[in-house]
Parts: sequence; structure tokens; C-alpha cells
Amino acid sequence: MPKFAFILIRSLIYLAQVYTSLIVITALLSWFVSPMSRLMQFLRSLTSPVIEPFRALTQRFIPTNVPIDISPLLAYFALELIISLLSRLLYQLPVY
Repeated sequence: MPKFAFILIRSLIYLAQVYTSLIVITALLSWFVSPMSRLMQFLRSLTSPVIEPFRALTQRFIPTNVPIDISPLLAYFALELIISLLSRLLYQLPVY
């Protein structure tokens, strides 16, 4: 069982790291690439399931006239927190 748990947790960490990279790439490219380009539409389709809940949260608490969308940053921090917690859990597993 610990070997399966190790593989599962390690896979979740890797997936979260890939997702954080996609969020950063999407946010940086949004400054330079048209939002109508195929690349941006593809990246947004990948990252929007994680970013949208944070966008809804920020729209509730931050006035709508603020020109910067901080929801990708919040999603990034949340994923980094999950990575940190999973890493701690990973190193507490017994080794066989």
C-alpha cells in the first residue's frame, strides 16, 4: 500500500506542478498574445477550470473597476499550497 500511495501522491504533485506552469504561461502570454488566438484559447480551456472559482471569488470582493485580474495568482498560490502539503505527506510515508 505505501508504494501505491507514494506513486499516487507523486503523480498528484507532478500534475499540480504542470498546472501551475500552465497558469504562469497563460498569464504571461496574455500580455503579448491576442486573446482570440488559438494558443490562448487552448491554454484558457486548460486553465479555466481551476481559475474560474477564484475569479468568481475576486469578483465578489474586489470592485469591478480594478484593471488587474488576480485570480490566476490566487490559483497559483492555492496549487503551490497543495503541492507543499502533498510533499509533506509524501515524506511522512514509511519506506519499504
